Amino acid sequence: MHWWQIAILVVSPLIGGAVAAYRLPGREEGFRLVLSFSGAFLFGVAVLHLFPIVFADGYNGGVYLLAGFVLQLILEQFTQGIEHGHFHAHKSVAFVGSLLFGLTVHSFFDGVPVYAGESHNHNHSLLWAVALHKIPEGYALVAILVMCGVAMRSALLFLVAFALVAPAGTWFASIIDRIDPSWLQALFGLVSGLILHVSTTILFESETSGHRFTYKKISAVALGLLIAVLASACVTSGTFDKKVSELDQSLKREEDLKAQVARLESQIKELDASLAKTTGDRDKLRKQLDDTTALVGELKSRLEKLGQNV
Repeated sequence: MHWWQIAILVVSPLIGGAVAAYRLPGREEGFRLVLSFSGAFLFGVAVLHLFPIVFADGYNGGVYLLAGFVLQLILEQFTQGIEHGHFHAHKSVAFVGSLLFGLTVHSFFDGVPVYAGESHNHNHSLLWAVALHKIPEGYALVAILVMCGVAMRSALLFLVAFALVAPAGTWFASIIDRIDPSWLQALFGLVSGLILHVSTTILFESETSGHRFTYKKISAVALGLLIAVLASACVTSGTFDKKVSELDQSLKREEDLKAQVARLESQIKELDASLAKTTGDRDKLRKQLDDTTALVGELKSRLEKLGQNV
């Protein structure tokens, strides 16, 4: 994972927190629209990019997806829904502690799909989806802490620590991949369920008090889904281009191998011809040796006869 990808994960919640420090939330329509857009984009990227990874190769990721969905339900008992834009002011120190715990665990799992996107060549779409999701999270975290009576300086320190959690999740996923890729597949399924819960909750709970989808929200949702689809198309196109390139390289390697085979066959023919010539020379030498041996035998016989006559 490159340094700029880690920087994006760290800076995203800091941007949201800085906005909250500058202007605490009220009943702002703009915040709901940002939530709607980020929720739609997160949902679209999860369905188009993360789910195919979870269910690839016939892997039974449904159980882990359901487990992730339930895990998010449990985490919301600690966070009170802050990760999808809910604001509840509490003065209890226990609430602040449970909020930080639940949101930290949630953010840690947010970092996992970033590694999924980078390891499966998904055009950084999962990175951008998580980064957009972290902006309203940082905004809500600072706002809630200040509304609960935490000093702004302390809230910003909590924000900085919180911003480092998602990159830690990405790093953890890379370690799991090196230990056992099947564990990583299960982790992706768990995170998919978590994202499914958060994104759909954002879509259905960021509506107006009259439970109506205004044209602005519909536009924000449509834009988020459209960008997710376009990112998927870019990934598909990039994958196709990569396959074509791999095919070209394979064909080139095949041609090189054919040329090498032709050269080897030529060398074998030359060796066969040399061996045939050597075999002929050997037979000729053997015949000369036999003739010489016969001549030597004849000379010995004549010498013996001469010796007897003398």
